[in-house]
Amino acid sequence: MKPQLRTVCLQVLTLFTASVLAGCAPRTMVSLPGPWTPAPRGPAVEAPREAIPAPPARGEIREEDIESPAEGPALKKAPEPSPQYLASLRLVEEGDRALGSGDVDGAVALYEQAVQVDGYNGRAFLGLAKAWRAKGFAARSLEFARKAEILLQHDPARLKETYLLEADLYGRLGDASMEAAYQRKAQRLP
Repeated sequence: MKPQLRTVCLQVLTLFTASVLAGCAPRTMVSLPGPWTPAPRGPAVEAPREAIPAPPARGEIREEDIESPAEGPALKKAPEPSPQYLASLRLVEEGDRALGSGDVDGAVALYEQAVQVDGYNGRAFLGLAKAWRAKGFAARSLEFARKAEILLQHDPARLKETYLLEADLYGRLGDASMEAAYQRKAQRLP
């Protein structure tokens, strides 16, 4: 076979193989919500910009900067808790009752449900930490206590409870320096 004919045959074979392989690849169907129409083309017009007020001169007080006593920061309403948080809180309360009555496995199930409903509920993680400590799993309990510590930064009473729990867990795990450190953290809180 002549070298030129051989090169052409290899190119055809390569193209054929590539087209066969490309046809074997899975394709995803895309459905459009209606008939496609191209967007109208026109000159690009920039929307008019609103005037930005000049910053006040040094020492100048503007009327819009003054809050009336009815709108002050102390009288502003706290945001409404989400339905997920409220449902998770109910589950935590049920878990607390179960843990108090000695049903540790039931409490774990309720706390886990609470975490599934709202993964940012620090009280649910604190409950899991207490329940796993009651079951005798200090290392696992410590994992949940650390998560509770992160999420309960805004709740000093429960944060103190978490620090004391972590101190106890580190004591059970034989880490006296961490136990002392968490005892000191707990003492700093009211």
